[in-house]
Amino acid sequence: MSPRLSPQVFEMRYDQLPSQFKQLAYTDSVNSTLWYATVTTRTVENKAFGVKIGTPVSLLIFQFMSDIPTDLYMVHFERGIEKLYPEMAQGIYDTVEKSGVVED
Repeated sequence: MSPRLSPQVFEMRYDQLPSQFKQLAYTDSVNSTLWYATVTTRTVENKAFGVKIGTPVSLLIFQFMSDIPTDLYMVHFERGIEKLYPEMAQGIYDTVEKSGVVED
């Protein structure tokens, strides 16, 4: 079996992000919360993805937490959970639009 390709393309590691995240808002009636972080880092070489080392980048990263499952199984459809997704998606859109964080 071949080794798995690394998805790493930035110097900053994911475990350095939690202290950077800021909560935007609750987005819907099922306790979904949207967070964001703005960070500056550099790229690392990743030949598999054609990324060259040392390019400075500014990133806007969103993190979404919800009581709604993101992996859907038939049991979720039997419970009608899929009907909650439109409200969740609209809540995400409305929250980001009102926050102005994308324009910054």
